[in-house]
Amino acid sequence: MKRIGIVTSLCLLFVSGCLPGAPETEPIVEKGKEDEKLTISRDIDTSERYYRSVLPYHPSDSRGFILAGVDNRLDIDEFETGLIRLSQEVFDPDDYFIRDGQILKEEEVQAWIDRRSKKNPKGLNPELGVSESAGVKEKIEANKKNPRYLSFVLEQNYMVEKGDKIELGGISIGVSLNSIYYYSVMDNEGKIHSGEVDLRKNEGKIIEEGKRMAQQIVNELRAKKEAENVPIMIALFLEEPRDSLIPGRFVATATVDKGKTEIRSWDHLNERYYLFPSEEVKKDHRSDSDQFQNFKGKIESFFPNYTAVIGKGFYIDGKLRKMTIDIRIQFHGKAEVIALTQYVTDLVDSRLFSEDAPLEVNISSMEKQEAVIVKTPDEKEPFVHIY
Repeated sequence: MKRIGIVTSLCLLFVSGCLPGAPETEPIVEKGKEDEKLTISRDIDTSERYYRSVLPYHPSDSRGFILAGVDNRLDIDEFETGLIRLSQEVFDPDDYFIRDGQILKEEEVQAWIDRRSKKNPKGLNPELGVSESAGVKEKIEANKKNPRYLSFVLEQNYMVEKGDKIELGGISIGVSLNSIYYYSVMDNEGKIHSGEVDLRKNEGKIIEEGKRMAQQIVNELRAKKEAENVPIMIALFLEEPRDSLIPGRFVATATVDKGKTEIRSWDHLNERYYLFPSEEVKKDHRSDSDQFQNFKGKIESFFPNYTAVIGKGFYIDGKLRKMTIDIRIQFHGKAEVIALTQYVTDLVDSRLFSEDAPLEVNISSMEKQEAVIVKTPDEKEPFVHIY
């Protein structure tokens, strides 16, 4: 169960830390919700560190709303799971349990990500600066001059057990920021005029705006009774463009102690995803780039049919922390799947990449995933599964 759990349910386990039908602890009653029986999911024996979940599952009020703000599915996944990863540095998984955010309502998040105006004084994005009756050209120029920076606010709750009750022990807030601002303006004839503003030219400005917004979010969160006396961890996430093949990254975190409101200092992060192959990774991590090209060349020479080999490397402080490789091939039989999987497994086991970073290889046909190979630093041999 250990190695299968890592591969087939990584994202699910990372978020929930549980398996269907798994043994649970004794029911406890949540403070503030009379007569509701809650349980804590079992701990999973894997090389990863997961939070246990509070059951039954209560979705946040803004569940699914993130799709309206964050354009890239890769960004959404990294934003959610990355916030959990960063939360572990503040809320120890041995002592805390995870739960979907229960404090912020969808209308509050909507008000924050909308533009500030007389109708919406809580808006964290800047005012457009022109009236609704302004012409198309004027509105386009206003969008270019006053881009939206904030795209979504994500809440996660970290619970603690106190006697026979479970209580809120901490809150994590993710602030997702645009790197490209996409705008649309409709003219009197109903025609849409679309454009974009590349905010990456001044990344410092994006982060500055994010910090300003984060302080306002903490101010309003602290005004709520449920959140007035628990620590709050807040993290700024910088998205990638819509068509990016890699997700964005977290750029800064801060923690506000319980009972406090002011964000006194920020820790700036050095995290980044690289696409393999690419000029960026060739420039910044030449050795890893060469290893990938060697791996890619061996795959393409082994299999004469159409082959696409693409990698995604996650780096923290310039060091590779995880590598994921997707191999897409036109298969004509199960024997080919088995042969290629065996060959790739040999390559993975020959330590072409860093031994300190987990490596996951997904082999797919045009119709479905055919096989998965995973090598983790704590395992002597790769885990292999052919579907």
